[in-house]
Amino acid sequence: DEVERSIEDPLLMANVMKADHAASQMTRKAQTLLVMCGIWPARRETRPVSLYDCVRGAQSRIVEFGRIEVHGGQTLYAVPPAVEGLMHSIAELLENATVFSPSSSPVVVSVREVGAGAVIEIDDAGLGMPPDVLHQALGQLRDDLDLTRLGAVPRLGLACAGRWSRELGFNVELSGSSAYGGTRAVMFVP
Repeated sequence: DEVERSIEDPLLMANVMKADHAASQMTRKAQTLLVMCGIWPARRETRPVSLYDCVRGAQSRIVEFGRIEVHGGQTLYAVPPAVEGLMHSIAELLENATVFSPSSSPVVVSVREVGAGAVIEIDDAGLGMPPDVLHQALGQLRDDLDLTRLGAVPRLGLACAGRWSRELGFNVELSGSSAYGGTRAVMFVP
């Protein structure tokens, strides 16, 4: 942050921002490997963070961050110990949504209060998931999978979100009922 404030050259600043964004993506991928090995990243937050800021923080950790539209969540807060896990899980869900939907379409995130907590809905405009693929994806969220069961080139995002959900007590569901024709991920945060 201090370096960014001291730079006046717009071209240099653009390059610094690209490098910072790439570092955020690499950090997320390294944290995913740690979580899959049962090692929980340090939780740095000391104050509650709005769910809006949690989603924006997650957005900064993915490649196609510019496609994310965030609505709501400014007055709903995550407790400090849950912030890192929520951001990491949301980033994995956002990454899936951007990878499996057209690059010309937005991924819409809606955050709202419900009776016992908050719901974060992530809607993409992809082709959706066939029932067998959806069933497998839900299994990755719910089961404490062995890394060797995730394939030769494992996709770890959903499995990582599932591990965080069990660690922190939130819930993630997937369905083919996105308002945009693709997949909807729903995260319930108590």
